[in-house]
Amino acid sequence: ALEARRDRLCSMLEVNPSWTVVGTSDGQQRRVQLVLALMKPRSLTILDEATADLDLPSRYALLDLLREDSELLGVTVVLCAQALDGLDGWMTHCVYLQHGGDIGFCGPTEELPVATSSPVLAETSPFHRLVRSWLEADADKEVDDVPSENRRRKAAGGVDASDTSLPSGWGWRSNRDP
Repeated sequence: ALEARRDRLCSMLEVNPSWTVVGTSDGQQRRVQLVLALMKPRSLTILDEATADLDLPSRYALLDLLREDSELLGVTVVLCAQALDGLDGWMTHCVYLQHGGDIGFCGPTEELPVATSSPVLAETSPFHRLVRSWLEADADKEVDDVPSENRRRKAAGGVDASDTSLPSGWGWRSNRDP
């Protein structure tokens, strides 16, 4: 069963099992990482931007596999994504983190609010319209990024970014100071 799953993953992600790390592109290496990460189903799968470098057929095939894992094997899939193609009807729950880390929405997809449409967005999916409206609302907020982030860190017992400095030699090159 593991070999069949490996073969399916390699096929859908266009990975040649005989590849070596030397001579493969960054995109090919990312696909190999996905095959290795997904070869053995687990009770929880967390993927951060896993679909970002995939072409549409591979993206949809990966989403289909993850849905199968969830429905047939009981796998909980947490997918962080900015590429929204194919997510309508795919997910069961959604968490939206606003600028600054506040939770803007958390719940089942049936409870997602409906975004108001505009002529520009009329041809996009409902989920895409909703996410765009959230992002536009975030952009409209007046946020002073660094001070608010520093206040949040200090309130949590952390340090202000201006309170720290890199040790000598930790610059962008090991032989230069920052």
